[in-house]
Amino acid sequence: MIEKKSLRFVIDTAASHSILFEGKLPDRVKLLGCNTFSPDFLYTDCKVVEFYMKNRKGEIIKSPAMIVPSATSDEIDFDGLLGMSYLNNKVIIMDLSKGDLYVKN
Repeated sequence: MIEKKSLRFVIDTAASHSILFEGKLPDRVKLLGCNTFSPDFLYTDCKVVEFYMKNRKGEIIKSPAMIVPSATSDEIDFDGLLGMSYLNNKVIIMDLSKGDLYVKN
């Protein structure tokens, strides 16, 4: 989620970074610079926002996502891609029969 808006992600293990489509974000969301990903990046190279995931224990895990221009909501039914910037060093289990995703730090 960002602020109190729930997000829908597609998992993309080939993506280096998680991304969110600009048109899917709440108004006036706090933006960060591209140097959030690496000190080698310039602040102005891209726009970044932090999103939050809540685990079963209610603990909040935050992660950055790069903001990219978006297609219209008629063309896509998800808000972004969950890339390796989030998935790296985590154990991932997908239960396709139930539609559940388990992520362990």
